Order: sequence, then C-alpha cells, then structure tokens
Amino acid sequence: MFAFAMICGIATDKIIKEKHFGLSTTSVRKIMNTVGLLGPGIGFIGLSFSKCNQVMAIFWLCVSVMLNGANYSGFGVSNREQKQFENWNDVNAFNR
Repeated sequence: MFAFAMICGIATDKIIKEKHFGLSTTSVRKIMNTVGLLGPGIGFIGLSFSKCNQVMAIFWLCVSVMLNGANYSGFGVSNREQKQFENWNDVNAFNR
C-alpha cells in the first residue's frame, strides 16, 4: 500500500501541475478516491470467487490493500489544500 500510495501521489501531483487531460484538482482527487474506494471492493469480490485457491486468495487480498493506497491522494490531502482560516471568527462565520 505504501509504494502504491507514493506512486499515486506522484502521478496525482504531475497530472495537477501539468494539467494533463484538462482535469481540475477536484476531478483528480475524485478519481483517486474512486480508485481507492472501489478498487478494494473489486478486489474483495475477486477474493470471494477465488474459492479454495490459496494463491488467488492472497493475490486478491494484496490487490485490495494495494488499491486502498490511492485514498491518500484523494481525501487524504484535501484538508491541506483548503483555505486556512486566520482566526476562529472566520470559522464561525463560515459555519453560519
């Protein structure tokens, strides 16, 4: 998961910086979230069809955990990209 998260992070930064495919930052983050959330689900579906084959079961489990690493390029960094409030009055005004 760590290695895949690093690869996704580098790819995400490159796509955002160089404006590949004309995608906005929000779109790239949503794509990474989709990969990070649907990928493990597909991996677990594959795991359920592996029956008693131990090699396939380990393969699908590893794929599920690996694809979960894309989450860190999605919502994992979104709080760092949001506007930082200068004081708590700004936060309270925003929540009204």
